[in-house]
Amino acid sequence: MIIKSYLGAFGQIFTIFIVNSLRHGQVEDKILNIEVSCKFVSGAIHFRFSDDGAGISENLLDKVFEPFVTTKRGEGGTGLGLSIVYNLVTQRLGGHIELQSIEGKGICIYMHFNDLPFRQHFE
Repeated sequence: MIIKSYLGAFGQIFTIFIVNSLRHGQVEDKILNIEVSCKFVSGAIHFRFSDDGAGISENLLDKVFEPFVTTKRGEGGTGLGLSIVYNLVTQRLGGHIELQSIEGKGICIYMHFNDLPFRQHFE
């Protein structure tokens, strides 16, 4: 897939996702699996990022995209990562983002973009 868009924005988004999974999702004595997928549906691009880690507690789910929300306060977490992601996805890239999680079962983040120019590339 070749997307003609803001490469830096996508790089920052996926870097934050991976760092968050490694920092917040790892569970002792368990291998953390991360999956990223992309598909095209009716001319739109859909990304799915998931891990099978610690997940997010239900009381934080409606706040995860707000600035300064973190489970690692005092341990180096600033709580700015997902706030930055939200702004990049919705403002810079004109997309939509949603996050689902069950504590102890991991996270799943969906991003949808309707107006990004792309073409499929097969080798």
